[in-house]
Amino acid sequence: MTIKRTRIRNLENYIAAVPPGGSFRAIFELNGDEALALIGLSADVGNGESILPKIVGPISRYNADGRWIIRKDLPREKRYIRTVRWSWKTWSGEEHDEFRDIHRECYQRELDAPPAIELTYMTHESKRLIVSPAMNRTADQDATALHTINLFLELFQSCEIVSDDLRHFAPPALRQANWKLLPAGQYPWERIAAHVGHAVGRMSEAARSVILDRQKTLEALNPDECWVGEGGFDDYMAYVFNHDGLIVLESLRRDNAIYVFKGDWRPVSRLTKAQIIQADLYHARIVHSDGWKGRLAQIFTKRAA
Repeated sequence: MTIKRTRIRNLENYIAAVPPGGSFRAIFELNGDEALALIGLSADVGNGESILPKIVGPISRYNADGRWIIRKDLPREKRYIRTVRWSWKTWSGEEHDEFRDIHRECYQRELDAPPAIELTYMTHESKRLIVSPAMNRTADQDATALHTINLFLELFQSCEIVSDDLRHFAPPALRQANWKLLPAGQYPWERIAAHVGHAVGRMSEAARSVILDRQKTLEALNPDECWVGEGGFDDYMAYVFNHDGLIVLESLRRDNAIYVFKGDWRPVSRLTKAQIIQADLYHARIVHSDGWKGRLAQIFTKRAA
């Protein structure tokens, strides 16, 4: 069944042909390369390449980042909001500037974790397709199926639900396309700054300076590899320190934390964004409040000891 709507609310109207408990997918047939670029894939995409789609609207944003549930029934709490660059001039004419943390009294909130649905490029019978993960027509997967279909509708304005015919597909092994390695060799600040500058180009100068200062702090630790996120991961950079056995994921957004992982980078790079934010998978989480550089340095000191 083909769906051409901006959004659906009643799932049963669109999967009635799928038998109870049956397996189905949402697919979109490509007529050019524009849809590939929209979700973060390149024109030379390989068969079976899978990616968390880029954020283009509220549904893809929820898919990549989740959403906060505001708890107005609980007392407010003082929360770190962001770091700003503060400049002032003394009576004597001396100019000063420093980074200052902004805190506010806020309602408590809980994170509704992102579904993190990844889409896969496939070829089938000379057709080029974007394909969702397999879903079952069961009550416990209704919410996932509804979100997945609406994700397709937001991204492509249409999709097709395939049931029994899907069994004829022979899906190739999936290859993650969420990360791209910067060119091998040393990583001078100019190379990293070029990518960061492009990613934060629409931010104010004050916000850009905060983000650039964070990335420069990590570059000064001499990483062995630098990876840049793509698609729904394009708000992160990954710094790999082989000697220390550490991987540091640093955000290109002011309100996101640093995540530190131990061990081999390859398993980390294959995690979904939903898995990465789970508390039991990372070694350390560092909020960018006052003293964050010292807390990060302590992790490297302890690791080297």
